[in-house]
Amino acid sequence: MVQKLRRLIFLKLISSKAKLILVLAFFLALTSFFSRDYLQPVKADILSYNEDFSTEIFKDNTATTGKWDTVLQEARLLGKDWFNMGETASGYENISQTPGHSLFYVILFERHSEDMQLDSDDKPYIVWRDNTVGEYEIYFSRWTEGIGWTSMDGSLGADNLSNSSAFSYRQVIQLDSGNNPYVVWEDGIALGNGDIYFSKWTESVGWTKMDGTLGYDNLSNDTSAKSTLPLLRLDSSGNPLVVWQDERLGVWEIFLTKWTDGVGWTKMDGTLGYDNISNTADSSGLPQLQLDSNSFPYVIWEDPITGSYEIYFSKWTDGVGWTKMDGTLGYDNISNTAGDSTTAKLILNAADKPYLVWQDNATGNNEIYFSKWTDGVGWSKMDGMPGYDNISNNAGASVKPQIQLDISGNPFVVWQDNTTGNDEIYFSKWTDGVGWSKMDGTPGYDNISNNAGVSIVPLMQLDAGNNPLVVWQDDSEGNYEVYVSKWTAGTGWTKMDGTPGYDNISNNSGNSRTPIIRLDSSGQPHIVWEDDTEGNREIYFSKWLYYKSSSIIQSLNVNSTSDFVTSATLTASETLSGQIIDYYLSNNGGASWNSVLPGSLHVFSSVGSDLRWRAVLQTINPNTTPIIDDLSVVYNTALGVGGGVVGGVETLPNAPINLTCEAQSQAAIRWSFEDQADNETGFKLYDATTDLVVLDTLPNITTDLEYFDEAELEINSQYSRYVTAFSGAGESGPSNTAACYTLANKPLGLEILETGEEEIVLRLKSGDGNPEYTEYAIKELNTGNYVQTDGSFGDTEAWQTQEAWGEIRVTGAGYEYEEEGLDYQISLTPGEEYDFSAKARNGDGIETEFSASTTALA
Repeated sequence: MVQKLRRLIFLKLISSKAKLILVLAFFLALTSFFSRDYLQPVKADILSYNEDFSTEIFKDNTATTGKWDTVLQEARLLGKDWFNMGETASGYENISQTPGHSLFYVILFERHSEDMQLDSDDKPYIVWRDNTVGEYEIYFSRWTEGIGWTSMDGSLGADNLSNSSAFSYRQVIQLDSGNNPYVVWEDGIALGNGDIYFSKWTESVGWTKMDGTLGYDNLSNDTSAKSTLPLLRLDSSGNPLVVWQDERLGVWEIFLTKWTDGVGWTKMDGTLGYDNISNTADSSGLPQLQLDSNSFPYVIWEDPITGSYEIYFSKWTDGVGWTKMDGTLGYDNISNTAGDSTTAKLILNAADKPYLVWQDNATGNNEIYFSKWTDGVGWSKMDGMPGYDNISNNAGASVKPQIQLDISGNPFVVWQDNTTGNDEIYFSKWTDGVGWSKMDGTPGYDNISNNAGVSIVPLMQLDAGNNPLVVWQDDSEGNYEVYVSKWTAGTGWTKMDGTPGYDNISNNSGNSRTPIIRLDSSGQPHIVWEDDTEGNREIYFSKWLYYKSSSIIQSLNVNSTSDFVTSATLTASETLSGQIIDYYLSNNGGASWNSVLPGSLHVFSSVGSDLRWRAVLQTINPNTTPIIDDLSVVYNTALGVGGGVVGGVETLPNAPINLTCEAQSQAAIRWSFEDQADNETGFKLYDATTDLVVLDTLPNITTDLEYFDEAELEINSQYSRYVTAFSGAGESGPSNTAACYTLANKPLGLEILETGEEEIVLRLKSGDGNPEYTEYAIKELNTGNYVQTDGSFGDTEAWQTQEAWGEIRVTGAGYEYEEEGLDYQISLTPGEEYDFSAKARNGDGIETEFSASTTALA
């Protein structure tokens, strides 16, 4: 029939009217033939692609959210590994990222566990002390979804809460029911003696006192003596209670204050001031605080009034005052041994009964002791008999206990023990009918670390299944690392993936210290620690991620030719383990996806040359993942290069390639690319974040275009774009994505706020139109030096935002002195003129010209 049509086309002796009729008949017949599959694109070849996951050559990094594992040579759900908070990379991340030292609560007092909390959405809130600005200040950062580690207002970086001229440290954080952070710390601003300060986040105001006004409260407020070691708890109404030790009476005592609405910081009876709970003739220290179900405080401390240190207890009894556990006025001596009883930890069970552990050297070496309150008996062993349990009871030094309670109120205890000759991490729990036992229920204790190194400073959390997770620092590999082990039923003490042993989370060349652990609502541990890998101590973070419920594995173009793909068959070798994998194919670079059944031929509705596959893996069990061991695609192609007509069918143009961008001004960017088609009629420029067209060449027919110039953009703002080509057959797949910033405005200059002996105070002029994240550098033109963030001069630029620069006290460089172990250089030359100028840079690091200079006389 095709041959018959060809004869008709070439008939020469025919009337014009007859020719027209025959041409119309030809097109009607041609249309009918296509609809009946009589005419198809000319088949060029049958080709194949195989993926065994041994390399990442064909991995689409921008679309793949699952694990493309070249070690195990498989693809699976993302998870069962340690990740950064954003789950974009395995391992850990540096949260603080400052040039100074970033530290948690002083480890000697074992309170670093109070420096991280998780909010109701499982986002970490972290406080630390940092000496970047000179003296140590209290810094805060939290995770904000879609942005990263931010200050409380959502801007990248951290808040400086204390921002004082003195030494600020011993910080503690709690969150209220609205996820607002409350922080207390010790600050030496008051004549250097140290007072207890408090600040909270108030929405739409900032960091405030408890009454909602900007700033912080001084709770102890005594310049004549030192107040130290604060702890903070929030009652059921979100009102803070703070306990600390205070020496204003000549010896250390335990003080407590709480916030009372309408009054202020008060004693427990609601009158202004603070309670002296201990009130003894000797030094009372290391207070611990918990609140019962009625928000009444339970406090323990250690005191040597009897000649050796003992553990004391008092609670608030409404209508009575500070009482023993039986409700009579005073305090209990819980330990009451011949030795020193120290480093006690307190926890309450569901019935508001206190459980305590401490270290005690009454036997000659330190042991771990336990006692609880039993109604009708008093302070008792776990079995209800009067007294205390010696949990460790070995020949070594057993110290630094930590306690948690399972859902039934059974205590789980970890501690540090050198019975084997080096410090190890030991564990024991109470098992009814057995006593103090290993985790498997047999009598005794577990050696969790059990290695040749020094294993110290354990912390513990229990998951919803009452399985303990323990974190500690360990130098068995030559430097301190952060180790984690959990109990896995049927296996024992394991890594997080269930294999025997422990995880080395940090695993770097520095010393990783003072780890803190919190479990999210899914039982996944979030861990932070101090790390000096980068030379100074920073705050590092990592979290364990169980398998995600869904992940995508996606390829780049697997078509080995420039021919057009008409159909394909995908097959896969997989291990489902009761879970699900859905497969898709695209022949237009992912512009559209077609669901396919493995092993079945899929015919594409239109031809295209960019063949990709996608697998969507899903699970309902966070411990189980479906796995793709290998995958292959057999595909059919049709002849044609660069688009055009193939076998009588017009094809899509090829996608442009090599898209790049360059800022032309503060409001314009040029997007350059390479045209790869020979049948296009125009081009479109898309916003890669919204997939909306921002520019196109319509209504003109345009070929061989090399760039788009986009204008009317915002100053120093990032834009992300891709390009397509189109023709009458449709639109090509997208080019690669490119992104860049427009230029920043030149600064308006600096203004002098103050001049004095050996310092000049200046700030950047506002109103230059740059966004708040724009960074600036300041130069002194006569010396050629740049102002550093601490006000000194340096050879290289120091870049900060205008807010971060604030009011800059320029001291230049002169003589040196040392304070608190830090070296300082100060002083300008009196009577000398200094000319200052500033420049800005955009998000891509492209710098502006310098501003007009401003002169100041030192």
